[in-house]
Amino acid sequence: MIGTNIWTGAEQHVYNQACGLRDAGCSVVIIVRRNTVPYERFRNEFKTYALPFINAFDLITVAAIVWIIVKEKLNIIHTHHNKVSWLAVFASLLFSRVRVLNTIHMVQWHGKSSRVRLWLYGRLAAIVCPSETVRRSFVHFNPLVGEKKVVTVYNGIDIDGLKNYTGIFLRDELGIAPETLLFGSVGRISPDKGTDILLDAFALAQPLAASLVLVGADEGEFGVEMRAKVATLGLTDKVFFYGATKDIAKIMNGIDVLVQPSRLRESFGQVLCEAMVCGKPVIATQNGAQSEIVTDGEAGFLVELNADDIAERMLLLAQDRIMAQKMGVLAKVKVEEYFSIRAMCEKMVNLYRMVL
Repeated sequence: MIGTNIWTGAEQHVYNQACGLRDAGCSVVIIVRRNTVPYERFRNEFKTYALPFINAFDLITVAAIVWIIVKEKLNIIHTHHNKVSWLAVFASLLFSRVRVLNTIHMVQWHGKSSRVRLWLYGRLAAIVCPSETVRRSFVHFNPLVGEKKVVTVYNGIDIDGLKNYTGIFLRDELGIAPETLLFGSVGRISPDKGTDILLDAFALAQPLAASLVLVGADEGEFGVEMRAKVATLGLTDKVFFYGATKDIAKIMNGIDVLVQPSRLRESFGQVLCEAMVCGKPVIATQNGAQSEIVTDGEAGFLVELNADDIAERMLLLAQDRIMAQKMGVLAKVKVEEYFSIRAMCEKMVNLYRMVL
């Protein structure tokens, strides 16, 4: 159950989870907000109900959820984001058999929860976090919520869809020679994602037989500044602004190394996993859950958020291709073992059984 209007990483996670649970033999029903992108995406593959979701106390939506519970004989309602959790909890009060779980997708930065929200958390059977970073943050700011109720289930990614890519090759599209090392970074062109630091690092690593592709939408004036910065650094022929794309498999199969110098405390690290399962080593900052996915010196490197450290690791991987290949193999193995949709859904099914 999700009440958003657009399709981002959270919605993709819900889709992956729904597919995995269906493959595991569970009966899956999707409840979304009407007239939204998620509704159009889900309705073609799952039994999907579209509701108003006007606000957290929308009685019309609560009544509709009650009707769906009866019609579909639901035992579990798994919500994503707090607003829809309220609606599910209110509807579940009429049924002793129904358990509501909520996945928290973001790191809580500050402030203890109000008494009203603590009441909500008390009614939930479990609070699911996509990483230990999110779990620790939630427990820290909500000490009155029983710690045993807050569990970590790592997000799962579509491994087969990434590994079995057969489309247009990124190098051919960009006109990059096979012998040129291609670094990539995926995410918004923004200060949060450290685009400016990455460009400084790439400049420090010169002269280098390598190119850099930046994949993601520009954030207004900052995007303009970054394009100007590339020109000032004399890297126009080596740095490519690719823009946003849904074809992440093409990107991850096309690059040689992923570099993610995020300033944020990331709640997971989907982009890291997507590169790693394609056999690519990664360079990432030690922010949030990125350090849970990458072990420094094995599947890649964890660095401080400064251009010198990032440039040093870029040079190291460029000069030792054999080491880079070995790291890529370890990266692939780790994702397949810990961050697959199957691994995620096995843990979810066990959790569902435990709370029933």
